[in-house]
Amino acid sequence: PHQQVLITSVNVFNQNIYSLRYSGKPAEAINTLELKYNENMLSFSFVLPDYLNQAGVRYRYRLEGTDKKWTFSYSRRAQYHHLPPGRYTFSVWGCNSEGHWTPQPATLHIVIAPPFWSTWWFRAMVVAFLFCLGMLWQRQREKLLIKQKEWLEKEVRERTAEIRIQKEEIEAQADLLRRNNEELELLNHTKNKFFSIIAHDLRNPFYAISGLSDLLIRDLTRLRPDEAYEFLYTIKSSADSASSLLDNLLQWARSQTNVIAVNPVSFDLHRLIDASIKFLKVAASAKNITLTNHLKPGTIVFADENMITTVIRNLLSNAVKFTPLNGAVYITAEINHETVTFSIRDNGTGMDKETLENLFSLDRKQSSKGTAGEKGTGLGLIICKDFVEKNNGTIHVSSEPGKGSCFSVTLPAGTTTEISIAEDIAPEKKEELPYLPVFKEKPLILIAEDNDELRLTLTKELEYYFTVIAAANGREGWENTLEKIPDVIISDWLMPEMDGLLFCRQVKADMRTSHIPFILLTAKSEVEEKIEGFETGADEYITKPFNIRLLVSRVYNLIKIRKKLKEQFMRQWLVNVPAEGLKPIDKDFIEKAIQTVKKHLEDPDFDVARFADELHFSRSQLHKKLVALTNQPATEFIRTIRLKEAARMLVEQDMNVSEVYAHVGFNDRSYFSRMFTEMFGITPSEYKKKYAPHNSL
Repeated sequence: PHQQVLITSVNVFNQNIYSLRYSGKPAEAINTLELKYNENMLSFSFVLPDYLNQAGVRYRYRLEGTDKKWTFSYSRRAQYHHLPPGRYTFSVWGCNSEGHWTPQPATLHIVIAPPFWSTWWFRAMVVAFLFCLGMLWQRQREKLLIKQKEWLEKEVRERTAEIRIQKEEIEAQADLLRRNNEELELLNHTKNKFFSIIAHDLRNPFYAISGLSDLLIRDLTRLRPDEAYEFLYTIKSSADSASSLLDNLLQWARSQTNVIAVNPVSFDLHRLIDASIKFLKVAASAKNITLTNHLKPGTIVFADENMITTVIRNLLSNAVKFTPLNGAVYITAEINHETVTFSIRDNGTGMDKETLENLFSLDRKQSSKGTAGEKGTGLGLIICKDFVEKNNGTIHVSSEPGKGSCFSVTLPAGTTTEISIAEDIAPEKKEELPYLPVFKEKPLILIAEDNDELRLTLTKELEYYFTVIAAANGREGWENTLEKIPDVIISDWLMPEMDGLLFCRQVKADMRTSHIPFILLTAKSEVEEKIEGFETGADEYITKPFNIRLLVSRVYNLIKIRKKLKEQFMRQWLVNVPAEGLKPIDKDFIEKAIQTVKKHLEDPDFDVARFADELHFSRSQLHKKLVALTNQPATEFIRTIRLKEAARMLVEQDMNVSEVYAHVGFNDRSYFSRMFTEMFGITPSEYKKKYAPHNSL
């Protein structure tokens, strides 16, 4: 029988693909091999079983798809390299040693898959991707063109707007130049008027003061008491007139330069008018004029309270000035939904039509004498009009000669919801100052003022109530403060070498002097300046010119407050260190002082000298500091700390009296018991029995 040729193996890169992929399956049962595109180096092994003469066996083979002719060989291997992807059929025939060819060849189909980039689907994806990319590019290009168009349109618009703005700016600059020119003319006119008032109206009172003072100095011994009194009264009147005029001049000048800021709040107009009536009570009483406030409490307006105070006082002052003896001035109000109109009416001399027309005109203003010969500059009404208009209000006047005048001021109405806040921050009412008793031991007051006359005047006025030391500037005041440790410091703001603000800051920052109340005297009255003064630690801020009794009252109140704080400290001292009422720097000082004593608690020789050295104080500074804060001298303060620690040991550490007294620096038990009883009201043994924890169970 004829034998059949067998394909025994197919190697891909010298690895038998049969064993790799078809393990356990007979080779003759495999008809087709599927290979990857990179599995393209093949070798086929085949055999014709001829057990008699293998050496004489021949083969012919062909790989359809690459071989065009048959290959004849005695070798049992056929190799192919770098086959491209495609379908192939390997056929092999065998011829035995007797020359008989096998009737059928052995065949094997080979499929080498193409790489993915050669597949139709990949090419389709690439085409689709390129198409999408092209579409995206086209869209982006269209967007870019649209943006370029929009940008160009925007540039055109902006350039057009710039040209329009430049045109408007040029027009605005021209308008500004025109307004500036008008303002310069007004300022120039204001300046001329300002200096004319200074040259004439302000100079006259000082001439009177100077002349009458010379007369008193020269002829005092020859003058009768009533003549001397008349001269003094005239001097006082001239001084008051000059002070009032200066006040009005400053307010008017500041309003013209917009230095005064408008700070509107809701406040009770009734309260403000009452305060102004009290302010003018003396002037009205001198002419027996009745001032009557018909406003109801709770008449609320929304305006700058300080400005409206100035308006009311000027209008009331004018009413008193032009009202005859035994006359009357009435204040009434009309309340609408959005406005409040108050009127000040008098039965005085009145004004003619020409005077009314020029009443608020600066360049045609004329001052008139009052019914008692009072003089003025007419600036008050100009200030009134300016302040009212700055507060969104109006002022109107009606008058007839011989029948009196009526000034009506309309202001925005306020709300009661805002009044509570406004009342909290409003300045306190100017009540009549109470009688101030002379202290048994005069407190020490330091005055720092660079003006020699004012410093001398303050010293003389305050010496009745206090012991006074004076300094010509802040540096000298600081040196005196460290040396004397005064009870209160009164300092001017503007001084050479060291101003009042720096002086105050230095006093409040130094532990030796931080407890001393500090009063700033200044002509600065703006809210921001007051805030600056208080932020440095000032306790009081008094604006020049001031009433001397007001200053004395402020000093007296500060000393009383300090005394109450000391009493409060002593009441709480037995429990713990009271923090309420103490400034942080003073609280730190007390804590440091307590810890210093505790550090030397067991040392009976720890005395005031060592205490002061460790705190970097002089003995007198430490004494005054402790008395000012705790009402205790240094010796008593040390003893108090020792006794408080003794009480704590008796209760918390369950120590007996024999152990405790030595632990807190006492040499003598009986002295310790006596001091303990004096401080706590009971003996150490009774204290332990009463407060020790095991005794309360």
